[in-house]
Amino acid sequence: MVTLETTTLLEQVKIMVCEDYVMDHNVVNVKFSYEMVIQRGKPPIIIINDRKISNFVRYAKKGLSICLCVTFSGMV
Repeated sequence: MVTLETTTLLEQVKIMVCEDYVMDHNVVNVKFSYEMVIQRGKPPIIIINDRKISNFVRYAKKGLSICLCVTFSGMV
C-alpha cells in the first residue's frame, strides 16, 4: 500500500510502487491510470504528470470509488 498526498510527485509514486514490487524504476516503464465508477464505459484517465496524480488523490480522499491501475512494461 502506498500513502499519497496531493503534493506527492508522479516520479515519487513511480519509485514507491517499484520498491513495493521489488523492481528497479530505472529499468522498467511504469504507467498509471484510473477509472471512476460514475464514468463507467469511458476511457480510463491516464496519469502523465504531477497535476493528474494530485487530482487522483483528491478524488480518492473524497471517498469516490476509484482504483489506481499500475502497468509495468519491459525495459526502458
